[in-house]
Amino acid sequence: MDFFLQTPDNFQLSVRHQKVSSTTCVILCHGMTVHKDDEPVFTKGEQDLQNRGFSTISFDFRGHGKSSGDSAVDFSIAGELVDLETIHTFGQNEGYTSIGLAGASFGGSIASL
Repeated sequence: MDFFLQTPDNFQLSVRHQKVSSTTCVILCHGMTVHKDDEPVFTKGEQDLQNRGFSTISFDFRGHGKSSGDSAVDFSIAGELVDLETIHTFGQNEGYTSIGLAGASFGGSIASL
């Protein structure tokens, strides 16, 4: 299911949520200058995780893909952490009790914080 979530600082994040498990989810964080649909490793990775019984949440950071904002103006580590926290809170509200993070390139750096 694709939809938008609003961050506390009023950015609209493009989100794809595939619910497979009611308890376990993996949030996928893309790299800089790309988006959730731009990296084959993510689209294939989503499917592989789902085939193994994990729900997935992929999203575009602010200023990327279909999310609002301009990456040249709105990009910051603090902003991307707000984006990830927004997605993580969504996962908790969906009832996931175990939420993993996976990221590529800069998305991996954000996921590790």
